[in-house]
Amino acid sequence: ESAPTTLGTITCKANYGGKYYIGGTNGLFWWDSANSYWKFQIGCPRYISYMAVFTEGSTSYLFIACGLTRGYWFWDGNTDGTTFAKAPQALPDDKAQYFCAVSGELKKNETASTVCGNTTPTSGSWGAPITVGDTGTVITGLLNYKNELYVSKTNGWYDENSGTPVSLIPELASLDNSNGGVNPLSFKAKAYAPFGAQSIYEYNSVAAT
Repeated sequence: ESAPTTLGTITCKANYGGKYYIGGTNGLFWWDSANSYWKFQIGCPRYISYMAVFTEGSTSYLFIACGLTRGYWFWDGNTDGTTFAKAPQALPDDKAQYFCAVSGELKKNETASTVCGNTTPTSGSWGAPITVGDTGTVITGLLNYKNELYVSKTNGWYDENSGTPVSLIPELASLDNSNGGVNPLSFKAKAYAPFGAQSIYEYNSVAAT
């Protein structure tokens, strides 16, 4: 397999096996700190939408989502690049836009508005999909915040932990934006995500500002 000549559009990052990885439209790359450049990881899939590290049994895997039209992949870190494996599940369980590891379970969205989980994602069945919010808006991120799954959409912020997603900031419904909820993150016991046209929301399990 020949390496691409550019990194392409970068969509995600991950720390795995002592290396820093980025993924995107041209595949998976890792930072070679000794030589100060990005190296292409042989054997990886292209068109990567998201990555997450998840331990199944005694093995740590890098799970690689490739969007809602392609099956996901996983990798055990073997440096020869031959151990990338494609999701064994049948449609639609092999699809993922985002991944998120939460309390011993790997979560993903397999459609634009549903999430599900699996404790053995290299081979086991995924749980029944749970619809988050209205089906007319799309999921834009999954976040492990205080060991619970939080789901961001273009117009909403939801706690999925109860099994019935709860809208935590109802006023976001009027701020629908294609960039809403993209790349949510946790920092110093609070969660942050963009909503509306030019705003960042801070969530602390008690109040949003």
